[in-house]
Amino acid sequence: MKQEEDPTTFSSKLENHLNGPLPLLRRLRNFVFGTQQPDGVTKIIFYFHLILWVIFFFWSMLQLIVLKNRDWIAEIKRIPVTELLNQRAQTLGFESIVFIDRLQINYSIALFLWNAYFVGLVLLWRKKMHYTYVIFTVLIAYLFTPLLLLGWTYWTEDISTFDKIILLSTILITVVYTYFIKQTLLSKSTQENQLKDSL
Repeated sequence: MKQEEDPTTFSSKLENHLNGPLPLLRRLRNFVFGTQQPDGVTKIIFYFHLILWVIFFFWSMLQLIVLKNRDWIAEIKRIPVTELLNQRAQTLGFESIVFIDRLQINYSIALFLWNAYFVGLVLLWRKKMHYTYVIFTVLIAYLFTPLLLLGWTYWTEDISTFDKIILLSTILITVVYTYFIKQTLLSKSTQENQLKDSL
């Protein structure tokens, strides 16, 4: 004969499941991104931006970690980070202390900007038009902060062409996507107005 499951055991299992990490993460995701799924094009644009965010966020974090732990890296890994930075500072016409300080400021600003970029991604997923201001501001600031802090030579030689192409392509893709979204909203608004006038 089949044994019936104890209702108290079942309720405690259910409570444990609801209090576990998976439902908590799901609730957090719903709180941040909302429960409604956007259309397919928005999803594609969002995932493109998300991949970009992951790459640049973790790259900025890694750069800052290496810069702050350069003595430890030199001691453990035998990579003379400080010497390499001093050589680069001389080439660019900086004092080594000034160069390292400005690099640290640059990487810290970059990390802050990529955190702000994630806010733009949330707005994009929710199809709030304010996402354009956030994303454009972050991308333009990320491109020009090193130019202002470290000069033209650093910007042209130390920032890879790949980074520049990816960032400028992202700006272009976002402009095109925003244009189409605005056109769609405008046509919907026009249709609604025409429907109201006809009634």
